[in-house]
Amino acid sequence: MSSERAFVYAVCGEARHIRTLHTSLQYLRPRTAHPIVVVTDSERNRVAIEYDNIVDIRTPSHYDDRQASIFLKTSLHRHLPPGWQYAYLDADVIAAADDVDTIFDHAQGAVTFARDLTRLQNRVATFSPWAVSCGCRT
Repeated sequence: MSSERAFVYAVCGEARHIRTLHTSLQYLRPRTAHPIVVVTDSERNRVAIEYDNIVDIRTPSHYDDRQASIFLKTSLHRHLPPGWQYAYLDADVIAAADDVDTIFDHAQGAVTFARDLTRLQNRVATFSPWAVSCGCRT
């Protein structure tokens, strides 16, 4: 198991998504001892990401913002340094507990996706078919 651990977000596009990221970062930063990485395509962003640890990846130009976001999320393993454990968070996840670093006790693989399916309308059976039916094959 790696001792190098980091939280990671993948966000691009609309200003509302970037503002949501800023809110999530505001809550996570004081609660973790680990680095936080934001993966984005800055050329797509309507507003700048106000954060200093950014991995800027150019996404295929023929993708819309939703497809580009999915591309970033599903290719994190290609864009982040190997040998680390990463816990992925959606930008709309708010870390409210002071023990957020315990997520790494449950890590599986290079990138672990933190559970955020607590709201009924966000259940896998509803969201997953929509998210993966983007037509953005590479």
